[in-house]
Amino acid sequence: MSASGNLCVWNHVNIGSGGTTTLTEGNLKCTMTGADPRTTGTLGGTCADTNGWYFEIEATNIGDGALTVGIVNDIRNGLCLGGQIHQRSDSYMWRSYSSGQFFNGSTNVTSYGSFANGDILSFYVKSDKLYVYKNNSAVVGNVSTGTSGLSIGGTFFFPAVSRTVGGGGTSICVLRPNSDSWSYTPPSGFKGLTAKDLLLAEEVDPSEGNGSNKYHDTIIYTGTGSTRSITSLNFQPDWVLIKNRDQTDGWLNQNSVSGVGKTHEWNDDGPYEDETDCITSFNSDGFTLSDDHKVNASTEKYVAYCWKKSVDAGFDIVEYSGNGSTNNVSHSLGAEPDCIMMHLKSGSDWDSTMYFNSPSMGTGEGVFWTLANAGQTTTYMTSVSSSTFTPTSSANTSTKTYVAYLFRSIPGFSHFGEFEGNGDANGPFIYTGFRPKFVFFKAIDASENWQIRDTARQTYNDGTADRIYWNTNAAEGTASTASPIDFLANGFKIRGSNTEINSNTIIYGAWGDVPYKYNNTRA
Repeated sequence: MSASGNLCVWNHVNIGSGGTTTLTEGNLKCTMTGADPRTTGTLGGTCADTNGWYFEIEATNIGDGALTVGIVNDIRNGLCLGGQIHQRSDSYMWRSYSSGQFFNGSTNVTSYGSFANGDILSFYVKSDKLYVYKNNSAVVGNVSTGTSGLSIGGTFFFPAVSRTVGGGGTSICVLRPNSDSWSYTPPSGFKGLTAKDLLLAEEVDPSEGNGSNKYHDTIIYTGTGSTRSITSLNFQPDWVLIKNRDQTDGWLNQNSVSGVGKTHEWNDDGPYEDETDCITSFNSDGFTLSDDHKVNASTEKYVAYCWKKSVDAGFDIVEYSGNGSTNNVSHSLGAEPDCIMMHLKSGSDWDSTMYFNSPSMGTGEGVFWTLANAGQTTTYMTSVSSSTFTPTSSANTSTKTYVAYLFRSIPGFSHFGEFEGNGDANGPFIYTGFRPKFVFFKAIDASENWQIRDTARQTYNDGTADRIYWNTNAAEGTASTASPIDFLANGFKIRGSNTEINSNTIIYGAWGDVPYKYNNTRA
């Protein structure tokens, strides 16, 4: 498999509701009329990249100065449908109106001057800094010397365009993402916004004979009622979650660190149960099941979510004993975890908790993944580092033993983040940098169920919503209010107003199928 020619273009599934936005010429040309239309790019560059990214925008028609162009980060990108993207936090936008206003977040910067029809605006992003040029002359900072660039936040940035207040007529611009279309040449090391230059670890790179299915996969099967082996995985799993799709039945949770001798009911507040007859072995290509109804009742349908414990894939499993005081627990991720799920191995009942690294959570808030409750101001984590995590007393009681599942985002394979729902059938588009195969969702400012979506059960984008709840033993549901999701080559798009996944602040974790670095779309 070779790297694709996917270019960053204007995103037709991330167009704001204001005015009218028309995309032509392969979605590189954007024509806008009316009040506050807006869109962003389909491809995000890494803000912290030390080599740098470069793209150009041709101001074809400034529309009485209303044309506004620049970048937004991943947080504002997910809010594109919900409101304006200029003069807002996490956006960096320049418009020609009123002597050239540059909106640095929510602050107006008016000293950069305007631009005119036909001007070429160049944008450089390097080491969390933005530099802007007009017709190859520095306007914001100097990229050659690295001076006076604007500091930007977020993980990814995206080109952005809107038509803002202050002028009439029609605004038109053309995105120039790569060297085939550039008017100017950036300094050595800068990359264009093309998928072939996206970061991707060799361990999950299909062109290296690897891929995501060596570290995570979702499989569906029908129970037989007698001992059987699942042999369709490309790895020996270290963590398996199994749910009976047909029946009200608890989630099976087993991992290789704790061993196959005990079963934890994922949706329950208790520790492991003394059951030895669910998964009886983890094998090189799967696992062996008994006839237990949780995992293998005759004729009933199941789904199994499987992960391999691997630093390369950003996943570790740790057992630790609570000591009731400061407890620095070691892990092997080699970077700060983005998500830590903790549950009891032994001791009295306790609702399992999650630490999640996002703007609204972090060490300041936790959430139960056994309950529908909103995020809790009682924290469960004091600190995290590249080698340890320090649970608070709430997840560190003396005499109790805990199991922790730790994850970090891996470019092209996994991503953890948050977005704001808009409560509309035209829901947010969320960029992940890969085609997702598994996504979990949780509203953290409201009491809502945890939803699970995957491409093993939804094999194409058909408008259905086959959701499973993580926090209950309920069977699979397809209620119309569950909100369909489109799994796309570079992320996912929500197509319904269900409050569980499209209202309030939503945290999510996603694992990939095919990296966006390669051509592989989804219907």
